[in-house]
Amino acid sequence: MAEFLENSQVGSQFVFGSLQCFAFAVLPVVIFFSSFMAVCFHLGIVQLLIDKPSKIAAKVIKTTGPETLNAIANIFFSMTEAPLITRPYLAMSTNSELHAMIVNGFASIAGSVLAAFISFGVPPNHLLIACIISAPAALAVSKIIYPETKISPLANSEISLKMKSPYNSALEAAMVGAMEAVPICAGITANLIAFLSIYNFLNRILVWLGKRASLQFDLTFEVSSLQKL
Repeated sequence: MAEFLENSQVGSQFVFGSLQCFAFAVLPVVIFFSSFMAVCFHLGIVQLLIDKPSKIAAKVIKTTGPETLNAIANIFFSMTEAPLITRPYLAMSTNSELHAMIVNGFASIAGSVLAAFISFGVPPNHLLIACIISAPAALAVSKIIYPETKISPLANSEISLKMKSPYNSALEAAMVGAMEAVPICAGITANLIAFLSIYNFLNRILVWLGKRASLQFDLTFEVSSLQKL
């Protein structure tokens, strides 16, 4: 049991390290970007970036306004926040449109998580291009899986993004945006600790089995992957 619980130290060491470098270097980026996006939303910058491209994409791809608006919004927001933008139209949306909105959410990442990946060392230009391309790609895949079989009441209507900011000031937007990033940071930290600890535990099982089979090397997931290559 003691050796089993020691597996958590692998994940904890990665997250916190000797100087807690991950907790204090990567996670603050998530908080900052979430706060920054909230301020941009309060100032109307995000609405401006979403409104025009969604109208152009709807005419080019031949999709309806709500699902296209949702796809563009997912470039900046998470899959839990983007549907709030098209909430007034959800009741009138067809099953195919609702399916497209779900696929849009799973095909992209939130802006705050995007900042975290950049902190990991992933090239930002690659991530940004992937997020932009994922919008039309998600619509295309969703229509292949669940094609439109009904006449949507929103097919010929032009959706205009007119959302009033829920914040009273830019300062309040920055504070609320920072607080909304706390659960994201907690989720990232908890998942890293859990999955890295489980990964190390499984590696220990493979090493133990390898020794019982009289192998001359430690059998791990890394070694088995190299053997397959």
